[in-house]
Amino acid sequence: MHFNYRSCEYMKGFFKAKGINGAINIGAFISFITSFMTFLPFFLPSSLVSNNIFYTVINIFIAIMWLIISVGIYKKIQICAWLSIFFYIVNQCAIIIDTGYTRFNLLWPLGIYFFCCTVVAVRLSSRERKEGISLEYRLRKDAFKLFIAMVLVFGAGVFISMKINDYLVQNLWGEYVKAIEVERERSKLPIKIDNNVTLMNFYIEDKSLVMEYDTKNLKTLNATEWYDKTKSDFKRFCWVNVIQVKGFQVIYRFTQGYEKREFKYNVLDCRN
Repeated sequence: MHFNYRSCEYMKGFFKAKGINGAINIGAFISFITSFMTFLPFFLPSSLVSNNIFYTVINIFIAIMWLIISVGIYKKIQICAWLSIFFYIVNQCAIIIDTGYTRFNLLWPLGIYFFCCTVVAVRLSSRERKEGISLEYRLRKDAFKLFIAMVLVFGAGVFISMKINDYLVQNLWGEYVKAIEVERERSKLPIKIDNNVTLMNFYIEDKSLVMEYDTKNLKTLNATEWYDKTKSDFKRFCWVNVIQVKGFQVIYRFTQGYEKREFKYNVLDCRN
């Protein structure tokens, strides 16, 4: 009970700390949570974790670095405080490069501001120990100056990341188009699915992959059944990079003469 009481008192003090110590504690806590969230996927079912060994090694490295940074910030080591903001900006830019996500995220300025406060707080804490005077009044002013500078750096990083993502996606799309052409040549089309439906062809149309089926009787096609089947088939595209291509969709087109019925899916359907 004595140990639990002291632990509770310690945690209360940790979160109630204000000014310089509060900023340091917040920076250490955010870094620890980031490390924990990076480690968390490794404890989920294997189906939810990437099988790519490269990404696995990178994520383990990032998680360990955030843990080291968290401890370093708590011990008021300046290099760790600077690494926190550096890793945060690099990590967010890496996400943009990987996913192409560029919509404004409130966590971006908040994260940058908190880590700027941490950097300044660690520096002021060191000066306080040397000079023996309180420098808490400088925390917000200095943190805001650093925040403006880091926002400009982050903005430049986002712009560069978007350009890199565009370049990678264009290359990816070109490779995917070639792969579809090769796959079509290898496939023994047409492929009979059931007594009513036959896969006749698949090809690229603008930014869409079209799966074209011929039906003997389009009116008797079970829409609910084929919606489930086509959406289930589409899910396999959610795990490949081509889903990142802007405007990419998969169209399942069922035809009978001039009549047709289509089921269309895009990246938004990966979330459902």
